[in-house]
Amino acid sequence: MWASIIYHFRESHLLARIALVAFLLSLPFFIFMNASWVVSNPEIATIQDIFHTHFMGDSVIPAFLLTMYCAFVRYSPEERVRVKSLQGVYTYITASTAVSAGIALCTTLLTQIALWGRELPRITSTDVFFAGLQVFMMLETVGMVVFILTCLRLPIEMVTAFFVTFYMLAEWILSTWIEWVYRTVFYFTLLKSSQGLLFDAVLPFLGFMALTSLISGTLWTKIERGVE
Repeated sequence: MWASIIYHFRESHLLARIALVAFLLSLPFFIFMNASWVVSNPEIATIQDIFHTHFMGDSVIPAFLLTMYCAFVRYSPEERVRVKSLQGVYTYITASTAVSAGIALCTTLLTQIALWGRELPRITSTDVFFAGLQVFMMLETVGMVVFILTCLRLPIEMVTAFFVTFYMLAEWILSTWIEWVYRTVFYFTLLKSSQGLLFDAVLPFLGFMALTSLISGTLWTKIERGVE
């Protein structure tokens, strides 16, 4: 499985990999820029001043989407016959979980480094940890929506381009025009406190993952059987 993922990553379009490197490099840039403001305003700054929707939409989510695009395993009709049933679903969810966890861990560690030794009365290490957890859940949910669309026979290139563009413009357009859509697409990012995180985030996340896994598995099975 991992050999197939690595192979498709190496064979992905060069421009996509260049864009991916640019977005990955933007992660520490955004974090340290946001942290500098937080350090300058310790009495009013909160963890949301680092992990805000602008950071997620312009850096974190595009980096995740481009990584998943480059690593996306494309099965030919002949390969679908040879692989195990639902192998494509298992492969995608495994890769998505690994990439989401990796990006969430990197953002958490970079934030801890940027705030190291600073006296911030409204930001603790626990807040940073829970912010990283919210990043993980946000990326996983976006990844599953993307996968369902590809199971509907939409090209991964088109889906990735749409979501990268959508999230980069979402804060600018939706936050002032259609606020409920804005709050929905950035649901995990906009949670204000770690208190109640189990009921406000973790349980909805687990339910969403179970539902989307079932939907993607059903669609994948139909593709295998040639059902339109």
